[in-house]
Amino acid sequence: MKPVCTCRPGQVVRADSGTVCTISPSALIIATSNSIVYRSLEASVPYVSTISQSYVQQTSSLAVNAPQNKTYYSDGISNEVFVIDKVGTDNEQVQQLFREKLGNASRIVDIAYDWLEGRLYYVLHIQEGYTIKWRNVNELLDQEVLVTETEPITSLWLHVNYQFMYYTMSDGSVKRCTLEGKGCKVIYSAILNGGYKVHAVTSDPREKTLYLSTSSSVIKTDMEGKDPITHMSMIKSSPVSQQWQLLETHSTG
Repeated sequence: MKPVCTCRPGQVVRADSGTVCTISPSALIIATSNSIVYRSLEASVPYVSTISQSYVQQTSSLAVNAPQNKTYYSDGISNEVFVIDKVGTDNEQVQQLFREKLGNASRIVDIAYDWLEGRLYYVLHIQEGYTIKWRNVNELLDQEVLVTETEPITSLWLHVNYQFMYYTMSDGSVKRCTLEGKGCKVIYSAILNGGYKVHAVTSDPREKTLYLSTSSSVIKTDMEGKDPITHMSMIKSSPVSQQWQLLETHSTG
């Protein structure tokens, strides 16, 4: 099983087969191409969700509403978003939350959940490029388009405690906006940082710290993208500048 995305909010953990993350201190949620797997860290056998081909054609992204024990996931083919209630239990329920009806939308790229406002943010591939929208999960007609880019947006992350939205671009850069899509700016450029392209962003909700994932390392920086350092590297012998030298050999969580 190869996870196709990260879930939120929680600690991102690097695994040999991809990226997984915690919904709580004792469980993992893993998205495969057509299923969701819930695994308790205390159990020897994972619990496989009831999601199957009858519910989804191709899982493209995953988001977690930890306080209410719900998981949202998108179908990259049908532009549907589903919700799993009581995830990881025998009473688990799966249902469609909404289908994106924007006429020029071809697929949902990534989703992220704002647990303070009850909003689901998502990246859409449209004819003009890529756009970020949010919907209120309790009032689905309450929605707004926030940002539109002509170049591909590859991933999305929310730092809800500090009201910021981060997203990565195909050139490996990272942009930051407010949760209302205002004040957008580039906070990390691959060109200015040794060519290291960022593919995903996560953060510690308790601190003003970002973790940027590249193909071979995890970079630690502040919320402004200043003074990036290598937090963890998967390549021990690669020649790097002093700025990119390995400072820590494991994730502190």
